[in-house]
Amino acid sequence: MEDIRIGNDIKVLWRIVTGDGEQPYGLEEKKLSLYMRHPFGKIEITDFSVKGNALEFMFWGKDQKYTGCYAFTLVENDGIEGMHTVDACDAFCLVSCSCKAGGDADSKVELVHLELKGTM
Repeated sequence: MEDIRIGNDIKVLWRIVTGDGEQPYGLEEKKLSLYMRHPFGKIEITDFSVKGNALEFMFWGKDQKYTGCYAFTLVENDGIEGMHTVDACDAFCLVSCSCKAGGDADSKVELVHLELKGTM
């Protein structure tokens, strides 16, 4: 997991694949809810785009309030039949100063562009 200095815009790209991890899971035309969890709770992300099996959104530096580890949850058909939920646990951590930034990018995370892969 990568440590990113709080106050930097982060572009997040999360690709969802099927249970076998091989096939893209199409997200277009589906009822999706996206949540970001942080040390003090969670917020719903409503400003995201979908293309094929990928979700994309910005986590603006101006909106970052808390240091600590962040995770994402995607829910298809939230609260109704046909509901599916997948998480990107420990996606990244926001840290308080540049000297604490870095860490293992784990091939899913880059400093200003975050790419995640999840299995539905």
